[in-house]
Amino acid sequence: MKPIITLTLNPAIDQVIELDRLVVGSMNRALTSRPMTGGKGINVARVLKGFGMEVLTAGFSAGSGTGMIHRTLEAEGIPAHFIEVPGEVRVNLKIHDASDGKTTEINQPGFKVDGDAADRLMSRVESLLEIGSALVLTGSLPAGMPRTAYLKLAQLAWNRNIPVFLDADGENLEMGLSGQPYAVKPNRDELERYAGSRMEADSDWVHAMRKFRESGAECIAATMGPGGVMMLDGDTAWHAGGLPIVPACATGAGDSTLAAMIYGWHHRLPPQRIAALMSAAGGMTAARPGLSFCTLCEMLESADTVVVRHIPSCPE
Repeated sequence: MKPIITLTLNPAIDQVIELDRLVVGSMNRALTSRPMTGGKGINVARVLKGFGMEVLTAGFSAGSGTGMIHRTLEAEGIPAHFIEVPGEVRVNLKIHDASDGKTTEINQPGFKVDGDAADRLMSRVESLLEIGSALVLTGSLPAGMPRTAYLKLAQLAWNRNIPVFLDADGENLEMGLSGQPYAVKPNRDELERYAGSRMEADSDWVHAMRKFRESGAECIAATMGPGGVMMLDGDTAWHAGGLPIVPACATGAGDSTLAAMIYGWHHRLPPQRIAALMSAAGGMTAARPGLSFCTLCEMLESADTVVVRHIPSCPE
């Protein structure tokens, strides 16, 4: 099995803090606090590894975070191909409020890369694509990285007939779409910004996702938070309902959802089943306390309970 390649160009050390209740403007005492090597590409690799898939991850690292990234991924059995640059890996705060299940995130900007580092990254990815089966583009870019980075990375994969899974926002999303990815996973906010309209009726979701398809993406799966997942595969749309869970920590739910999409693609499952897996993976991860991810068994068993309905064709 050829590995899935995930990229984390702006990694982080996630400091996960749990509180009974977050009181803004006051002193708060943490129940627990622990650091964890983070970044969306690293998290997707973790989930895929837990699903029994071959995976490797690459990107940039810096300063004292380099050692932690490599030690952590080695312990988890995930091959790492990071390029070290000057500076320090950013530290992100994930503050979980147990009173309402909400997580407040404070993400720092991180290190800056120069043109030489960007060129080295492109060369590294180009060589890894010789042994990979898919490329995952997700997360933010570090300062100094060319704005066209996701476009160029997608083109490297496209030239080798390797599918790209894109999960990005803003300009990174638009650039990645220009590289004709195989699949895109926007959330509600990203979809509304890209489409320029609010998502309310089923037809709103389908029309917005068709705009992504116009870029060349074959499969679009939009996450709806507690509402589940809406998927457009070719001309057919499906809605997979959300799980009836009590949210504990939403951090990492989107990464689990993307990993489920890749798992379904790898196993050549029908789109309605992939949508169910995505909803289950996101829901089961959100139900876990702290920063942890659903297991393969949790995803598969929960997906069997997800209600999936076909969305009738809407006019173009």
